[in-house]
Amino acid sequence: MSYRSKHRQQVHECGQPLCHKIIPINERYCPVHQVKKLAEYRAKKDAYHKSKLGQAIKSQRAKQYDQTERDPQARAFYRTKSWRAVRDATYARDGATCQVCGNVVQDRKVIDHIKPRRLCSPQEALSSANLWTLCYKCHFRKTKLEQIIAKQPNGDNKLAHLDRFWWVKVLREERGKK
Repeated sequence: MSYRSKHRQQVHECGQPLCHKIIPINERYCPVHQVKKLAEYRAKKDAYHKSKLGQAIKSQRAKQYDQTERDPQARAFYRTKSWRAVRDATYARDGATCQVCGNVVQDRKVIDHIKPRRLCSPQEALSSANLWTLCYKCHFRKTKLEQIIAKQPNGDNKLAHLDRFWWVKVLREERGKK
C-alpha cells in the first residue's frame, strides 16, 4: 500500500437521489440535504408525539411510573382531593403557561413544588405559594437539577432554601445551553 492511498480521505456521493455532491465518508448527506432531512425527521417526530398512539404510549409510561417507581406516600398525596383542588387553582392562576419558558401547557397539568414536596410540611405541600406550572421539558430539567443538588453534601438543606427566582434563572440558563 502506498503512502498516498493510506492517507487519502475517503469520500462518497450525497445519499439524496440525483445529488452528486462529494462529501466525507462519515456523513450521509451534503449540508443542503442534511438540513432538509433533519427538518423532515423533526416534523415526523412531532406528528408521532401528537398522534393518538404517541399519546397512549406516553400515558402508559406515566401510569407505569406511578405504579412501580413513585413512592407510596407521594402516590397517596397526589391522589387526594385537596391536592387536585390546589393543582387546578395553580394551573388556572398561571394561565396554563410554563412559568420558565412561557410555553402553553396543554396535555397534562404539570404543577411542580418549588421547594420539593418531601422537604415540605403538609401545609407547605398544599400552599399555592410553593407551586407553579411548568412544561415537561422545564420540569424534567428541574427534577434532574434537584437530584444533582440532593446528592451534594447538605443538599436537602440547599434545596429547601432555593426560591422561585433562582430556579427561573437557572432553568433559563439550562434552556439556553440546549
